[in-house]
Amino acid sequence: MKHSIICLALLATTGLPSLNATGQVPSPDPAPVSVVTIGASLAAGTSSFIASVNDDSEAFDDIHQYHDVLAALEPTWKIETFADMMFFSKPIERGEEFVVKALAQPSQVILALDYLFWFGYGDHYDDSGEKDATRLAFLTKEGFPRLERLWSGLPEEATKPLVLIGTMPDVRDSTVIGASQKPSDEELLGLNAAIVAWANQHPNVLIVPFAERLAKVRQENGAQVGTQTYTEKDLPKLMLSDRLHPSTQGSALIAALCLETLHGAKDGAKFVQADPKLLDPRAIANQLIAARKAAAAKPVPAGAGR
Repeated sequence: MKHSIICLALLATTGLPSLNATGQVPSPDPAPVSVVTIGASLAAGTSSFIASVNDDSEAFDDIHQYHDVLAALEPTWKIETFADMMFFSKPIERGEEFVVKALAQPSQVILALDYLFWFGYGDHYDDSGEKDATRLAFLTKEGFPRLERLWSGLPEEATKPLVLIGTMPDVRDSTVIGASQKPSDEELLGLNAAIVAWANQHPNVLIVPFAERLAKVRQENGAQVGTQTYTEKDLPKLMLSDRLHPSTQGSALIAALCLETLHGAKDGAKFVQADPKLLDPRAIANQLIAARKAAAAKPVPAGAGR
């Protein structure tokens, strides 16, 4: 919530509502949308002890998470965030904690983009010591059932929240993921196939195609997101030095993918005012970075904070 409040304050003081000027006339009084974010460091951010920025135009303290960007693009969204950069160390415990917190916060949209990541990557899948322990079994037994609890206990007539999950991207070149934490090619394919199959069983689950879009970025023609095309040469600006966590440029791209996914879904378009096809993630990121720098440089009035 803290990051969302900061971001909204920046919009109010710098004229950034124009970020949402995508050619659409916004509703005169759009209803607020209750959104909950759960997950790991994609939402929580990381530490400067772990990674640094690759682009001199952005300082580490300028970094926005993807839900910060969404708060800027969709001012009616009221976002609560339950996330931890240490999720990887205890995926079962952290996963349980954040589901419980999300259940206590009724929502229309739940952003669980990297919630499943450490149920596939990581090395906790064999903590049980069972002979047949696999990453896929861990995901199926410990990951999916927890997410299902986000709606399984609701009355039959209740509207289920839309839950956005990401496929697992190939980030095995990251400098902070150990060898034992990296799935093999076959395992990664199996994990993503399971995620797609599970999502297809639940109409309220939407997939944000991280794996597929990152694979396209690495191909010759790149990948289209909003009005921009991204290629492999853009990756250093999209990611921090650890090649795992996103910069603000990466967060803006992720936010655009979220809106693209919602906008394209039967029950999701009503929550989106921005037209994802008209968004310019690069320009959005640059404006947010500039706004945060301007706010930081603004003199603090005498007596403020007393």
